[in-house]
Amino acid sequence: MQEKHQGNNQALRYDQLQRFKFIETLALWEGELSTKHLCDYFGIQRQQASRDIKIYLREIGPETWFMMLR
Repeated sequence: MQEKHQGNNQALRYDQLQRFKFIETLALWEGELSTKHLCDYFGIQRQQASRDIKIYLREIGPETWFMMLR
C-alpha cells in the first residue's frame, strides 16, 4: 500500500507513513524527538531513522508545526 505526498508526488510507503505519524505524535506530546525513539519503537537502524526525520522536517513538518502552534 502506497500513499502519495501532495507536495512533490513522492510515493510514501505505508511503513514510512507510520513513522511520520509517530514523529508527529511524539513531538506533540513529548516536545522532543531523537533517532533513538524511532529505532526503539520500530526496530529500524539509526540511518533510516535519521533519513525519516530529515524527510519529515523537509516535506511535511513545517506546515504541521505551524498548525500545532495555532
